[in-house]
Amino acid sequence: MINDSNKLVITAIIGVLIGLVLGRLLWYTANPMIDGQEAQDEQAMDDDKDSAIIDSQVNEMPVSSDVSVSVSAQTAGNSVQASITTDQSVWVVVRDNNDGAMGNILGARHAEPGDTKVSIALLRATETGRGYFVAIQPYDNGNLNYSVGAVMRNASGAPISASFTAL
Repeated sequence: MINDSNKLVITAIIGVLIGLVLGRLLWYTANPMIDGQEAQDEQAMDDDKDSAIIDSQVNEMPVSSDVSVSVSAQTAGNSVQASITTDQSVWVVVRDNNDGAMGNILGARHAEPGDTKVSIALLRATETGRGYFVAIQPYDNGNLNYSVGAVMRNASGAPISASFTAL
């Protein structure tokens, strides 16, 4: 049957397995950074950084009294028509209206000084009855900043934007 050396090997294997299970159990109990907590903490730190970046962008966005945008209610579709005045290169951006707050970008178009009417092609069509914003953002060497904090501000600090409802 089982001799003494086989009993010793089996006992050693069982001892090692029990040790591993107990060690892992004790390590999980002693370490609070388990089961996604570390990832949650890192996400919270990233969110704080993003918030600080957006806050600083709001304060750093160019202020202009020579840039404006207006838009009228228009038929839902794959493009938006807007009227602008600008003395500099800008992005004209269409964003979702999320209960009065600017949301995702649906489309953007570069505009130059002298442009007055622009048509912005959209990646996603507007929907009947929903609200949208058309906002002005700095051209920044051709780079479009997707942050809501990147919207240019007028002399009083308000975003240079207009809202409309798709018909």
